[in-house]
Amino acid sequence: LNARARSNLEREVITSGARVAATDRGVTLHAATRRRPLSGGLVPSLEWAGAEFGANTRRIQVSQRSRGGTRYTRPLTINRQFDSRSSEGRPKSGIFGDTGTQLVALWVDTVIDQFRQIPTVEVVA
Repeated sequence: LNARARSNLEREVITSGARVAATDRGVTLHAATRRRPLSGGLVPSLEWAGAEFGANTRRIQVSQRSRGGTRYTRPLTINRQFDSRSSEGRPKSGIFGDTGTQLVALWVDTVIDQFRQIPTVEVVA
């Protein structure tokens, strides 16, 4: 997954917390499960949408206070670190498309091996 990420942000937020769970019901692939905040304070498990779907850059007004106690407002541009907004997730198609098929194949192989270990079941493949 790490090799397919297009940017350091995708690598840190989405692929660093990728987990795979294989059960008798199927294979589940989870991304962005990491809960430790990044250096800027972004928590990948809570704020992953900006890295996957992008975000619109906006200017907001921030209220601040000087050392002398004077209050003033200033503009602040937010969401600059994200790519432009997209309705489809970027890493989803490239990263998880190929990986998902490999995981399903692995799961099927595991199930067949489990059936082969049962002495009364004959597996013809």
